Amino acid sequence: MSLSSVTGIAASGLGVASQRLAVSAHNTANLHTDGFRATRLTTVAVPGGGVRGEISETALAPDPITEVV
Repeated sequence: MSLSSVTGIAASGLGVASQRLAVSAHNTANLHTDGFRATRLTTVAVPGGGVRGEISETALAPDPITEVV
């Protein structure tokens, strides 16, 4: 494995971590907005190394008492 592929894999992980933080911030900021549906980030492995994030909307608005966003 070359150094450039290792740095590419690491960069993809950092990118997904950044996306996860942005999704969490979005969910927190909009939690009490009428009709808001929380989003989730799913991490997917990329063939050849690395990861990418897939953002999807949940079916129901989160319950702020019982569900961690």
